[in-house]
Amino acid sequence: MIQGKLIKKYREENNLTIKDLSKLMHVSKNVITLWEDGTKIPREDDITFLCSLYGIDRIDLMNTTDNKTSKKNSRKGNTKHRNIIVSIIMIFISVILGFVFNVILGVVLGFGILTMYNSLYYLKDERLLSKNARGPKTIFGISLLNKEKTTLVKYYFLESLAISSIYLLLSLFAYELNIEPLIINVTIFTNEITNMLFIWGTLFIALTALLLAIEIIFASILMKKER
Repeated sequence: MIQGKLIKKYREENNLTIKDLSKLMHVSKNVITLWEDGTKIPREDDITFLCSLYGIDRIDLMNTTDNKTSKKNSRKGNTKHRNIIVSIIMIFISVILGFVFNVILGVVLGFGILTMYNSLYYLKDERLLSKNARGPKTIFGISLLNKEKTTLVKYYFLESLAISSIYLLLSLFAYELNIEPLIINVTIFTNEITNMLFIWGTLFIALTALLLAIEIIFASILMKKER
C-alpha cells in the first residue's frame, strides 16, 4: 500500500513544496495533503507520475526503509565515475586521431564529442523528471514550470552547447569530405590549422549564444501563455 509519509519524504528530498507539486500534477494542494496524511490514496496515473518525477520505483513508495536513498547515492557515484572514464577515453581517441590523421580532426572531434556527451549527460536526469510533466517544455523536453530563472538558463545553455556541438561535428565531416556548401572558406590566418580552429571556435561561440537567446525568448513567450 502506498504510504503518505513516503510521498512527503520524497517531495521534501526533491525540494518541492506542496504548492510546487500541486502545480506540476495539476491537482489542488488539499489533495496533496490528503495523500501525505494517508487519508487518500493517489490514482495509478498519479503514482506513475510521482515515480517518474522522483526517479524511483513504485515499491519505494511502499517501503519504509532508507535503502533506496543509499542505493540511489551509490548509483549516482558510479555514474559520475563512468562519465569521467568515458570522457578520458574520448580524449585519448581524439589525440590518437590527431597524431595519425589530422591535428584539426583530433582537436575539433574531441571537443565536439566531449561537449555534446557531457551536455546531454547533465540534461538526462532533468529530462527524465520532466517526462510526464504537463505544460510548456524546452527543445529537449525539460519542463519550464516551477524552476528558478538561473536553473532554466543553465538548461538552456546546456541544450545550446549540445546543438552547437552537433553542428561542429557535421561541419568537421564536411571539411574532411570537402562538401563545399557546409564549409566556410574564410582566410584570417595563413596557417591552415590556426585558421580553421579560429573559424570553428568563433562559429561555435556565436551559434551557442544565438541558440541561448532564442531559447530564452521562446521560453518567456510560452511561460506568459501558461499564466
